[in-house]
Amino acid sequence: MKPSLWLLFACSLPAWGWCQTDDQCRSGSRSAFLDVERVARQSEDAQREQIPRLYRETCSEAREYLAHLRPYSVPSGEALSVEDLAARIEREAGWGWLAEAARRRCADLFGRHRAMVRSLVLADFHSATPEGLRRACRTVGELRLWELFPEAVEVLQTAPEELADLAAYALRDLNDPRAIEPLIRKDPQRPTRYFELLRFLQRNRPPHPLLVGLLKTEDATVRRQAAYALEEAIAPK
Repeated sequence: MKPSLWLLFACSLPAWGWCQTDDQCRSGSRSAFLDVERVARQSEDAQREQIPRLYRETCSEAREYLAHLRPYSVPSGEALSVEDLAARIEREAGWGWLAEAARRRCADLFGRHRAMVRSLVLADFHSATPEGLRRACRTVGELRLWELFPEAVEVLQTAPEELADLAAYALRDLNDPRAIEPLIRKDPQRPTRYFELLRFLQRNRPPHPLLVGLLKTEDATVRRQAAYALEEAIAPK
């Protein structure tokens, strides 16, 4: 299969865990949705008892479903059982949207119990384990936990490349311009390695002096990527 077709295939799967086949993805998406939806219908106290498990297990497998084949509005389903709601979503929009609905339910639940989730995320940052750091970085970005900006920067600066990249995207999602400097300083040999993220953070903001300085470097690639990152910055008066 050509690389472009592999990419299309990968992007068309619901990103729930690491499922490989249609049946695995459908089964995993349905199980996750049923789990999260049942908790969402419980009382606040009952939800709090389940939040740590959802954070570490079911919801930790959530990824944004990037290849919606068609627009769809997930129904509230208040008049339906959990099983009937899952069946309706899959019937109307396919199991990809069932995965996306589960991810959104996770985000909604975590938003309602933000303080508890923040404590879980902070514990994961302090654990310094790869699994914990992955969960923490994804949740920081998903919930916009701005108060954990320093912890995300530390992962960017000290963790192995895969985890550092997750931290970089978490910083992008926080949309805090303070992230521009650590993103540039992360790799002295490739100061613009995160040029797409830098462009996002520079959008409608004054040009950062470090990026402006890179326009004068001898490395043509760095100059080009720095210019790209600054394209949507506010032009100085």
